[in-house]
Amino acid sequence: MKLRSIPRQPRQLLMVLPLCALLSLAAAAAQPTITFVDGSGTLLSGGRAYQAAAGVRLRSCDALRTGPQAMVQVEFDDGSAILLGPDSRFVFDLPESRASGEGANFLHSGWVKLSAPKRAGTSSHRILTPQFDLSLDTGVAVLHIAAAGSEVYVERGEAVALEPAATPPARTTVGTGYTYARKVEQARGTLSRGVDPGFARALPRTLRDTLPMLLTQLKTRDVRARPAPDGGTSAAEGWLASAPELRACTIDDRIRKAQQFLISQGFDVGAIDGVLGARTQAALRSFQQLQGLPSSGQLDAATQRALDDAANR
Repeated sequence: MKLRSIPRQPRQLLMVLPLCALLSLAAAAAQPTITFVDGSGTLLSGGRAYQAAAGVRLRSCDALRTGPQAMVQVEFDDGSAILLGPDSRFVFDLPESRASGEGANFLHSGWVKLSAPKRAGTSSHRILTPQFDLSLDTGVAVLHIAAAGSEVYVERGEAVALEPAATPPARTTVGTGYTYARKVEQARGTLSRGVDPGFARALPRTLRDTLPMLLTQLKTRDVRARPAPDGGTSAAEGWLASAPELRACTIDDRIRKAQQFLISQGFDVGAIDGVLGARTQAALRSFQQLQGLPSSGQLDAATQRALDDAANR
């Protein structure tokens, strides 16, 4: 796509900019924040590697990778928290999961403890895994993903395990004190009462307790992530590319060029990183509305043509 600056836009384009700003502010307010780091942690964002640090806000498709003895806590404005255990790989806010209005996260491997307090007017937290998807409204759940399969133990509350690939799709309610597990070779998962002994033995000490919430102390700090010592992401590209669920987070040069054009017209897409994140989707929706196109937030063929036409006027 050939992109170039064009002169002043028609009045109707300028009228939509306040809406774009509001959408961007809403997306920024919902950004999760790293609040605690113990040990080595790497943040992968926009094709670059950074050191995980308390106070850094995360964007759509950002990934966290923890070291062998590390733990990282991420908190949300609604009081929820995700605690990553050692040797874990976790991706935040997948764009393709936003059909319901909320992005889901993805646990590729390792350990995660999800704590969600009772709150009003918010959607359930969703964590996708290679074997099943987990939805938790209120409570505490611990997930473990290994080469042999995926499992979750619900400490408190009630979660729902979904297997959309099963025939027919399976939906299982997992109550307090129950474990849901699915091995790689199994067609469906199984529900059992109590904690599996192997799960309990392998559970990292760092996940046995709940860390204090620290987000309030960090809200006024503007923390910029520092580049990781090695500066590369080659080690990450393998596991990020291995999961079909992460295709939407693949860096796409078409998205990057569309972001450059939208920014030149006053739309806020966030960072120009080639990823179809929340802000880029919001900018595309506003552009699509102006063009009389369905407001999907996706860079489909019709939207691509409209961008090309606008760039060549």
